[in-house]
Amino acid sequence: MPRHILPVALFTLAYTGAFTLWFLSIGNREFVLYVLTMAGVIAVVGLTLAKADYPLPMLWALSLWGLMHMAGGGVPVAGSCSTTCRFCRCSRSAAA
Repeated sequence: MPRHILPVALFTLAYTGAFTLWFLSIGNREFVLYVLTMAGVIAVVGLTLAKADYPLPMLWALSLWGLMHMAGGGVPVAGSCSTTCRFCRCSRSAAA
């Protein structure tokens, strides 16, 4: 891995690990599966770094998108999560 990409990789791994622990601690197994999907996307980008020569700003943008995406489903704001959490509650209500 090129050295200039290391900060992006460490940042991405840090928030992915933190959200994995958060989702496990609150018992949100649905989002643990989502983290696994994100890990797949991260792996694809990582495995294609040598051939694709992604610009550093694009890698930071992808990393920040992933952070916001995970935060949207896992960080409560005003007692509620983002649309995804509301969807989960609605889908559970409809199934009952």
